[in-house]
Amino acid sequence: MAKAFDKVPHEKFICKLEMYGIRNPLVNWFQDYLTGRRHRIIIDDNLSEHTRLPLYADDAKCYKNIKSAADQHTLQDDLLVLMDCCIKWDMEFNSDKYKLLTITRKRNFNSFTYNLGNGHVPMTEMENDLGVIMHHKRMWRDHIFSKVNTANKILRLIKRTVRGTSNKDVIKELYVHMVRPHLEYICEVWSPHQEYLKDLIEAVQRRATRQMIKNKSYMDRFKELKLLTLASRSRELTRSI
Repeated sequence: MAKAFDKVPHEKFICKLEMYGIRNPLVNWFQDYLTGRRHRIIIDDNLSEHTRLPLYADDAKCYKNIKSAADQHTLQDDLLVLMDCCIKWDMEFNSDKYKLLTITRKRNFNSFTYNLGNGHVPMTEMENDLGVIMHHKRMWRDHIFSKVNTANKILRLIKRTVRGTSNKDVIKELYVHMVRPHLEYICEVWSPHQEYLKDLIEAVQRRATRQMIKNKSYMDRFKELKLLTLASRSRELTRSI
């Protein structure tokens, strides 16, 4: 959507809530929340000036398992329904942001040109979806490279920040809370089976534990720190779902 919360007609939104059977005091609460939103920052007893608070909406996805040309036309019909809904509620799609991602391992598949509004939906081979880089062939290399790069940047920042600190517990806490989550976010989906990608991910923790404990092997370091290898944690997380 193009600036969804800046453009949505709040009167129609409140009317829609009432259509779904939502009544006061909830309706009044939503109306109050959407009217004249401002915020200020409090530090100790000092208050900043009031500032307008912009709201935002999450991205939306329209998808379908395509097995035939009929499925493609059904998806196109769904897009038309979405466009009609936007027109009815005085909204519009952001033509710079909507894209078509076809996920398949087939070499030959029937492509289809989808339309939304007055233009075609452009195709893409990769898209960042809620922090995960989705590849059109369900390959996770680009996502892993991106996450490892981000984790290494934060690790270097920690190293510069705590330079001269020999307290391994401090560095461990920073690593566990600031670095490792980047390597485990939804890893149940993208956890690799290729050894070179596993080694690439594990190298981040090798580097991190080397900052905490010197002159010991990786196995000795993570045992002393009571950590699991990232590969072991990934297997545990995958089993838990």
